[in-house]
Amino acid sequence: ALWVRLKAYSETQEAASLTGVKKRFLDETLNDFIRSGADLPQEKKERLEEVQSELARVTQKFSENVLDSTNAWELVLEDDARLGGLPDTAKAVLLSEAQAKELGSEESPVYRITLKAPVYFPVLEHSEDASLREEVWRGSITVGNGGDYDNTELIREILKLRREKANLLGKQDFADQVLEERMAKEGKTALGFV
Repeated sequence: ALWVRLKAYSETQEAASLTGVKKRFLDETLNDFIRSGADLPQEKKERLEEVQSELARVTQKFSENVLDSTNAWELVLEDDARLGGLPDTAKAVLLSEAQAKELGSEESPVYRITLKAPVYFPVLEHSEDASLREEVWRGSITVGNGGDYDNTELIREILKLRREKANLLGKQDFADQVLEERMAKEGKTALGFV
């Protein structure tokens, strides 16, 4: 009902005489409704709603997998022999990460590297041990890839749903839909920039 009223108003002489911020606000509001499917036939509106609901579910699962995968990865070092080059503050963080999991003791400290940015980034930045940096880096780039938290199929599903949503809204693909209000305006232009 709101869309019907707004659309009717947009076709009036009063709307046509708007200028400046008021004109921009009306145009942006109309475009928001159109990009949300307000002008679609009922059948397509219903499908768009289903697609958006499924997309929300799948992207939520994707995010959960990333978080769970990030939290699952760890590298426990029995001593600090491989931690050369790390500032004392970074070593203290690794020690506290181990203590949080009740690993090690005061007599035999243990160091735990996780994929939390404040934990692993100093290792990548300061460690003199190239094999340690590589091991941590490989851990960081495999988040959500394989194992119990594999996002591969979810990515395919997200891409499929995004394309369907774009098609329902009259766009060739998701890039065209997303870039409509940005400088590039369409995916083809963005690829040209790259």
